[in-house]
Amino acid sequence: MSDARARVRSSLYRFAYLYAILIVALPVVLGFVFQNQIYTLWVEQFEGPGFQREFGFRLERRVVTLRSGESYSRAVIIHVDPGGRFATLGVRPGDTLACLYHGIADFYGELALARGGYEAHFRLLSPDALQLGCDGAREITIAGRPLP
Repeated sequence: MSDARARVRSSLYRFAYLYAILIVALPVVLGFVFQNQIYTLWVEQFEGPGFQREFGFRLERRVVTLRSGESYSRAVIIHVDPGGRFATLGVRPGDTLACLYHGIADFYGELALARGGYEAHFRLLSPDALQLGCDGAREITIAGRPLP
């Protein structure tokens, strides 16, 4: 009888170990592996709409085709509210976000600075300048107090 109990106990321990790996360790590892993608998804889905309302624009991911025939997925400003903060900065529908190291999260990070009253900078490409890449980008500055 004790031999049977030992086998059952051993099976339970193996199950508990496997359970701990699958339920605890695996999500943690996957979280680290996909951290940037998860953060970008969070920013786009939950924080982005608030920034868009506050600054008066709508942003969408679109496939943009260059003259060379290459296609890229880009964040494109599809609407600017007349009289909104972006309209007063000269942002126009069709402008694409340019030269972002960490993608759209960088853009929203700059808007978070502006929301806090700090000076913020980001770069945009007009549809005509899209072929030039970063060289054709214009910098937009939202005035505020300089960072300490």
